Amino acid sequence: MSVSKLIGLLEKAEEYIGQHSLRDVKVLAYLYASEHDIVYCQSIIRDLDLSAVSVTRSLKLLSDRDMITLSMDTEDTRKKSVSLTDKGNALKLHVIQIMGNTNGS
Repeated sequence: MSVSKLIGLLEKAEEYIGQHSLRDVKVLAYLYASEHDIVYCQSIIRDLDLSAVSVTRSLKLLSDRDMITLSMDTEDTRKKSVSLTDKGNALKLHVIQIMGNTNGS
């Protein structure tokens, strides 16, 4: 991927979620790559090898920016699930479009 396309991706992400860290983008990318509509926080922590505190911070930022919805499991309140909102899915479509335009770059 060219540097200009990478900058374009980061600018698009910033347009949607404001100031962000690389960790926030990693969490969002993980959600985009997931084959499931709902992802559990523990999966993000485990698969990205991040601390629970840092994932919680990223999820709060993404939730505050209306990119994701956080829900508690009704049977086990220790389990929290994450799902993309319409706004989160809209950014995903932009990312896919930009990534699709990287052929030959």
